[in-house]
Amino acid sequence: MSLKKIIKSYIIKTKYKNFNKKFFKRKKSDHEILIEFNSFRSSHLFLSVISNVISEKLNGKIVGYFNYSLTSVDLESSVYDKFKWLFGKFFGFNFFGIYKSFGVTKFIKPSFNKDICLRSDKIFNSLINQIKSKNDVLNLKINGIEFGDLIYDGYLKRYFKYSLEINNKEFHKYIKDFIKLYLFWNNYLDSNNVKAVVGVHTYYAYGVILRIALNKNIKVLTTESGKIFQLNKERNISNLEFKDLKYKIKSLNKNELETLIEKAKLSIENRFKGEISKNIDELVTTKSAYHNNYSAEKKVLAQNKKIKVLIATHNIGDACNAYGKNFFEDFYEWLLFLGSISKKTNYDWYIKDHPYYSDLKYASSLDRTYELSKKIVKQFNSIKRLDPNLSHHQLRNEGINFVLTIYGTISWEYAYYKIPVLTASNNCPTIDFNFNHHSSSKKKYEENLMNLDKIKVEIDRDEIINYYLAKYLIFNHNNLMKNFSNFLEDQTKNWDSYDTDDFYEYIYNTITKEDIVIMKNNIQNFIQSKEYIFVNQVYLNEIFLQYKK
Repeated sequence: MSLKKIIKSYIIKTKYKNFNKKFFKRKKSDHEILIEFNSFRSSHLFLSVISNVISEKLNGKIVGYFNYSLTSVDLESSVYDKFKWLFGKFFGFNFFGIYKSFGVTKFIKPSFNKDICLRSDKIFNSLINQIKSKNDVLNLKINGIEFGDLIYDGYLKRYFKYSLEINNKEFHKYIKDFIKLYLFWNNYLDSNNVKAVVGVHTYYAYGVILRIALNKNIKVLTTESGKIFQLNKERNISNLEFKDLKYKIKSLNKNELETLIEKAKLSIENRFKGEISKNIDELVTTKSAYHNNYSAEKKVLAQNKKIKVLIATHNIGDACNAYGKNFFEDFYEWLLFLGSISKKTNYDWYIKDHPYYSDLKYASSLDRTYELSKKIVKQFNSIKRLDPNLSHHQLRNEGINFVLTIYGTISWEYAYYKIPVLTASNNCPTIDFNFNHHSSSKKKYEENLMNLDKIKVEIDRDEIINYYLAKYLIFNHNNLMKNFSNFLEDQTKNWDSYDTDDFYEYIYNTITKEDIVIMKNNIQNFIQSKEYIFVNQVYLNEIFLQYKK
């Protein structure tokens, strides 16, 4: 980093810390409110508001907890990393200073004594005897708490794997380290008067402390992409609001529903015009898969009467079990299964990855996804790999007959054009709607794939519009911070920009004292409501006024 950038970063961080000090105060107490200590600038305003509200409500001091272990770093820190931690904590350097500015009184980081190591070996020996298959991993519990999904997806992420081998020594070490992490946080929560835990991500090893806290009836809230979740034992991960979509639709009166329908139609139209980000209510998208830059004369699908099936791959870097268990333990197992089916059928099979987002951090994850899809077509020559940057408009117009996904957004996008989509999970966002073909089991899924000519799906476009308005408009990114998505009105910004100093600058130039008061009041009411996800009726009212016929 150049000296100019270092100075600019210092100035922005100083202004942001001064902004925090105006609204948030340190509290002394024997009780603790734990909040995740991280470098995700996109989460810091939300963490500061939530933790301060809970601190006042439950009379607790705010404590930052390190939560990168086994996700982006190994369990044991190097000497250099230990020095950086102590140095930063003592002098309030970088993010330590940011957290102190909104009331954090101390910072904790997992450490492991001899007792933890001995106990972890004992637990590991009992767990490893339970693992006879990959699916057994997903069912793992430690002292009655389900951790299988965190272990499975966490190992794949930490070691950049497509799938796991249950007898692999590296995997066994990961389980042992995971148990150590569990024991540390379990001991900490038992030994300290923790009243609440506020986290960010609920997947991978990030979710260890959250699951333990829930099991001990400690309040748990998380914030992700501007959304606020209040977890419980039944919903111990974020982004499960799809379970409430139909309920929220029914709660709208006629005028509200009609207004949101108009806004949803506009957003859907924008998506299929090739627009991105804020204009389609999905901030992470920086490159459209629905562009119109293609020639109708240059065909990519075979010109015959065979059934044409499109496999829409998932990003290998994502957590496969993000919504719960699926028919397949991971994305790789799903693709292998489809490859075996492709050999038994007389369909034209195609596979397509997401367009390449070279400007985003997870481009490396897309690279791995591309490597995997190439591996699949090499192993199964009955499948043809398509250019990831091809427009879905071209494929739709040329005659794709069926689309396969586990739970991707393509499930409603192709259905919107009356093209049947088969999902591979009963834990997918569209499960309560009828515009997709949801198999009841893996066995039924196979049967359906073998008999696509018999699949009949009556698709009601109005149902898709209702799905969209609930998922993307009611449960949107702006419910707490009303102008969260407006940050992307600057055309030089994209999703990754939320985790740069530019977002700090945007906050202190945009957020007022009144905004902070409103956000605090909203969080107070949300906690009292015990709802799973925060929905801002005031923000919805603004949409009603803006798009009312």
